[in-house]
Amino acid sequence: QELQAKAEQASHRARSEFEEQRRMMEQQRQAAEESAERQAAAIAREVEAKLHAAQELQAKAEQASHRARSEFEEQRRMMEQQRQAAEESAERQAAAIAREVEAKLHAAQELQAKA
Repeated sequence: QELQAKAEQASHRARSEFEEQRRMMEQQRQAAEESAERQAAAIAREVEAKLHAAQELQAKAEQASHRARSEFEEQRRMMEQQRQAAEESAERQAAAIAREVEAKLHAAQELQAKA
């Protein structure tokens, strides 16, 4: 009877220790799962932030490209206007010189006719 009582106590202790071990392992598993979820959420936030930053950079690059294109077009238009103005001025000067030469030639012919 005494042996049976000791055997039952030992069995009870073993069962208690097994349950304690099982409970601790379950707590560790749950803690590890929660930690993994927190890490995954943190990584997701970081990726989202980096994606947002990349999208902002892309938008700024597109704006800068558009501004550069606009400035280039404005410069090209101004240079074309300057070229056209210079061409028109040169044509007016050439016409004025031609009229002057024509007038001098006419005067010289009149002087020759009188002589």
